[in-house]
Amino acid sequence: MIKYGTLVRIEGKYAVLRWNNGSSFIPIRFLPSEARVGDTIIRDNHHYYLEEDMTPNFDALIKQHYKS
Repeated sequence: MIKYGTLVRIEGKYAVLRWNNGSSFIPIRFLPSEARVGDTIIRDNHHYYLEEDMTPNFDALIKQHYKS
């Protein structure tokens, strides 16, 4: 099953991904090394891929969210 999510933040050795039905923590070793906060991540079974074409620039939005 293919899912699309957003890399929200990194906490130590874990990444927080937001999906359309919630969020999850996964070890960052499962993500592509070039993945950054705000990137769109594809999960296909237990593999994670970076979807560069779908990744909008969320940097400003995320910074604004964590300022409040």
